[in-house]
Amino acid sequence: MSRRPIISVHLPKSGGTSIRRCLETQFGERGLFDYGRGPLGPQAHLVETGLPEGVEMVHGHFRPARYDAVGEAFRMTFLREPTDLLLSFYFFWRKMPFEGQALHRRFLDEQPDIESFASWAPIRRLSSDTFFGGYDMARFDFIGFHETRHEDMARVNALAGLQLDSERHDNRTENDRAERQTMREDQALMGRLRDILADDVRFYESLRARRGA
Repeated sequence: MSRRPIISVHLPKSGGTSIRRCLETQFGERGLFDYGRGPLGPQAHLVETGLPEGVEMVHGHFRPARYDAVGEAFRMTFLREPTDLLLSFYFFWRKMPFEGQALHRRFLDEQPDIESFASWAPIRRLSSDTFFGGYDMARFDFIGFHETRHEDMARVNALAGLQLDSERHDNRTENDRAERQTMREDQALMGRLRDILADDVRFYESLRARRGA
């Protein structure tokens, strides 16, 4: 079991909310949940000098370099296939009430179609740049994938002494199922989205290949 502090990066719509609920139960006051200062906002590059005293785990929306000062930590994240992530993010933001995030305000005001949304600079390279740009992904002790969450959660539980429950699906995007399915079945649209998200697709596929998946 790892005795190192845990640094867990929550890439949006990649199962991180379910992980958060499990971590809240396991760590209680020993856990820090870093939200509201994420890579899609003005504090994206904020750096911390370490973890507060008594904190053994941090999880949230942040670039991994924020907690580099922690040093010998167990670093982990879960990724998701980019077009699937995009669809989930798009429909989630359509139903999500405004909570002060400027990019979400723009989304609600402009109501972009899926291709326009995919083309927005922070979204187009959400994984490869907005969250993980410039970071050596080999520094992560564990990279799991939304598509293989059951076996991956079992693996990280064993590696880091966690108690993640692969059956939990908190914050699942359930709205507009028919519209989303129609998009998925539109092969021309999905091909265009893959082209728009080409950098994220390469990033994701390279990490899947490194894992041998």
